[in-house]
Amino acid sequence: MKVDSDIDQSEDEDNDDADDLRNIFEALQKRQQKKASARTAAFQSQKKALYNNGRKKVQDLVRDGIELANNLRAQIAELEAQEVSYEQQKEQFASLLKAMDQETNALLGAARVIEDLNARRVTIIDACSNHVEERPAQRERTLQSFLVKARDQVERSRAEQKVWLSERKAGRRLTVSTLQSATDAKALIKQYKNILRAAGNE
Repeated sequence: MKVDSDIDQSEDEDNDDADDLRNIFEALQKRQQKKASARTAAFQSQKKALYNNGRKKVQDLVRDGIELANNLRAQIAELEAQEVSYEQQKEQFASLLKAMDQETNALLGAARVIEDLNARRVTIIDACSNHVEERPAQRERTLQSFLVKARDQVERSRAEQKVWLSERKAGRRLTVSTLQSATDAKALIKQYKNILRAAGNE
């Protein structure tokens, strides 16, 4: 009986030890589960945070991309509005060429006019030069002829003046023709002197 009692007691102790081990094992499992749950929750939180952060960055990138695309479209539209077409460039170039042709023709015409003016000027200068060269000789001949005639006239006037003076001294009445001749003689002598002075200054 004692043996049986010892066996029963031993079995009870074994059962108690088994229960203790089971309890310990369950406690360890629960603790590990809690730790695993905590790690899982932390991982889920981190994953969610990473996901939210990534989604926010993607949204920001999409928004920036849309804004950039809109800006590019606006700039392209502005450049297209400012762009000069080939036809417009062609017309502007044709107008420029036409203006250049007109200016060239005007310059060529002006050059011809200048050449004509130069030719006329040379002709006029030559004519004037010839006239100047010929004029002294002609003037000299005219002056000599006039002086000869004036000298003869002065001599006649002096003779008439002598007659006038002699008649005046004799107390004779002077006629109108005699007085006129004397006056003409004085004027002619004065004019002759002026001509001689001018000829001497030449």
